[in-house]
Parts: sequence; structure tokens; C-alpha cells
Amino acid sequence: MTNLVRFSVAVVAVLGVTTASLPAFGQNTEATEVTATSALEKARQALAAFSSIEYEFRRESVGPGKQTNQSRRSERGRFEYADGKSRSEYAIDADDYKMSGIIAFDGKNYQLKDESRPILSIRADEMHPYVVVQPVMFPFLYFLVRPDPTKQPRLDLETYRAPNSWTATKDAASLNGRREVDGHPCAVVNVEHKPPARPANREACLALDLDCYPILITADSGPGGSSSSTIRIVEIADLTTSKGRVIVPICIEGKFHNQANGNQTTINMTIDKQTLKVNEPIDGMRFNLKQ
Repeated sequence: MTNLVRFSVAVVAVLGVTTASLPAFGQNTEATEVTATSALEKARQALAAFSSIEYEFRRESVGPGKQTNQSRRSERGRFEYADGKSRSEYAIDADDYKMSGIIAFDGKNYQLKDESRPILSIRADEMHPYVVVQPVMFPFLYFLVRPDPTKQPRLDLETYRAPNSWTATKDAASLNGRREVDGHPCAVVNVEHKPPARPANREACLALDLDCYPILITADSGPGGSSSSTIRIVEIADLTTSKGRVIVPICIEGKFHNQANGNQTTINMTIDKQTLKVNEPIDGMRFNLKQ
């Protein structure tokens, strides 16, 4: 097993002021008392560590589709976020369709422009504000328990950063000791998903030296554990910014296996390190497509 690739960058603030990295939670693993709740809270804070971020990304997946069990799907684009506002440019190229567009949120309305909408569409609400799942959110999607199991939560950073979005997960979690994963000491947290949601047992390995960032998530679900999945963070950016430490996943690998029918899906998500900027100003007009 190879170690998780890690690179550290000091992000210089606009005024040239930098701060040191925050002390790593669990750096002294023998002296630090860790519970499932405290580890999950640190993980939530890690997701909420930046006020702004921008990058270009790519996602490649192979798995069952409308035409074949080896259908390919490619997603690429650019993502910008600042204090609740967002802009997602995306292009999807799949075996059975292609589409591209832009969706932006200016703090009040969602503005959509794509190939099927020659005229700008404006909405007060949108359940998929980025259209495609962003790499910065992907590691968290597969172990969090929905606050309301009958409803799909909005797939955006504001929702998944909110403390109340993590309450159900903390209530369903238990600590299963510690384990070294890819060279990192981890708190191992088990999360049980119960009906009416699809029953599943999920395990998240939260790296104690990376502010409890999830670097490995495994799951068994369905009757008799008929479906399994593994999400592994292969590379991270460990950034020191003017507002503190920020962990960003640079490369993510996912494997999904349905034992009942033998179908398998593989996913590879990457962020272009050369385009990554964290806690730097973004022009507010980037979130306004009405101009």
C-alpha cells in the first residue's frame, strides 16, 4: 500500500501576511482523547476551513450505463466559491449524451445557462447548485447520514458545512479504535445507516494529523452487504493560508461493486493544482450571470 501523497503550500495573503498551520488535532495521539463525536466535528470543521476556493477539476468514471456495463463518463469544469456564493462551469461527456453550462449563485438567486437554455434561467431554489458533485465535497457524501432520511439535502457546501447537518451522523456513529492508513494515524468511525434510508454500514478513517480529514471511506449496503464501495484520497494539498490550515483533496479514487449482478464502477477525480487558490479574493461579479 502506498502512502497518501501530500504536499504543503503556504498561500500568501493579499497583504503579504501569513500564519502558521493550525496544530494538527491528534498530533500527540497518545495524549489526545478522541471520540466519534469529536473526530466528526473536526472533520466538519475541515470542510468549513476555507471562506473561498477556486480550481479546475476533472472526473472520469467507467461503469454501467444505458448502452453498456463499461460506459464512460467524463466531467470537467471550473468551480469558484466565496462566502456562500458560487459559480460552477461544467461539461459532461457520456456515452449517451453531452451537455455543458454554467450555474451561479449570487447570494439570492440561482442563474443557469446551458445548451438547452438559450435564455438565462433564474430560480429561487436549486437542489443541485453545482450540477456536478465537486471534489471538495465528494469524500463527505458517502458517510454522512441525512438529517431527514426521506429527503435529499441540497448538494452544496453551505448545507454540508452546517452543524445541524452532522447531528444525525454523530448520533449514529461509534468509534472503532485507531488505525494507520496510508501513513496517517486515523480515528476509525463507524456510521450505521438505518431505514427508511437504505441500510448500510459505513466506516470513515479520519486522519488525526490532517485535522480529521476523511482519507478512506468504505461501505457495505443492501441485503447481506450485496453492494460495497471504497473511496480513497490518493493526494492532498495541505495549505497554510491567512485564515489557517486548509486540506484539499487533489486526487480521489472510488470503486463501487454490486455483488448481486457483478456490476462495477470506478471513479477518478482530480483538481488541477496549478489552478487551485484558497482564501484569496474573488470578484463578486463572477457570481452574476445577469450582466
